[in-house]
Amino acid sequence: MEVGAGRGRLTRALAGRCGRLVAYEIDPVAAADLAVTCADLPGVTLRRADFLAADPPAEPFAVVGNIPWSLTAAVVRWCLAADRLRSATLLTQLEYARKRTGGGVAASLSRHRPCARVDAALRAVRLDRDALPGEVWPEQWIALHRLLR
Repeated sequence: MEVGAGRGRLTRALAGRCGRLVAYEIDPVAAADLAVTCADLPGVTLRRADFLAADPPAEPFAVVGNIPWSLTAAVVRWCLAADRLRSATLLTQLEYARKRTGGGVAASLSRHRPCARVDAALRAVRLDRDALPGEVWPEQWIALHRLLR
């Protein structure tokens, strides 16, 4: 399922990787452009409807989307309530992501380790205190684990 498919830029890329894709777009102007984009994409179904009003599929599924900023919390709640959801890849506003993940790596690690020790470990692996988990290389995670255990 794609949330807020817009004019189909992401839809086209997803269609090549999915067996089946349901693209939701509520805006009538964007949905008209999306219909043209989807016309030659096998396995893509366009729903000119509100994703938040949709029932989750009966089978396991994933959600992807560059979601509207004003609907971030509602989309995340919808996803968390869907019992067959297997993954959700959502582009969100940075402030929302930080709020929901507890901030950067330092904030997360400092919940379980002394701040001074976390700061020293981050310096040793050359990471800023504000670094987000997705910005950390696997080798850095391994080094952080070794330094903090």
